[in-house]
Amino acid sequence: MRLLSNLNKVSQEQRMLITLLDSQFKDLEFASNILCIRTYEQLKDAYQNMKNLTNKDQEAEYRLTSSNSLLARIFQNNYTYVDKVTNYLAIPKIHFEDCPLLW
Repeated sequence: MRLLSNLNKVSQEQRMLITLLDSQFKDLEFASNILCIRTYEQLKDAYQNMKNLTNKDQEAEYRLTSSNSLLARIFQNNYTYVDKVTNYLAIPKIHFEDCPLLW
C-alpha cells in the first residue's frame, strides 16, 4: 500500500516515461496517440539533456588531456550520430510472460 501512495506523488509525465522505459509496456497501447507522441518527445528531450551534460564533462576532460598526436587528431571528430531513443523504441516489446531481464 505504501508503494501505491508514493506512486500518487509521481507526475503523469514521469509515470509515462517510466512505463515507456519498461520493455514490456513501451508501446503504450493504453494511451492516446497525442500522449504517446508527447512521451516520446519528453524521453528524447531528457536523453538529449543528459547527453549534453555528459558531453560538457567530457569536453572539459578532453581539454585537460588533449594531445597533438596524429592519431588523436584523426579520431577527434570522427563519430557517427546514433539516435539511441529511436533505436530503443524500434526494439520489439517483451511479452508479459517473458522476463524483461533476459535479453
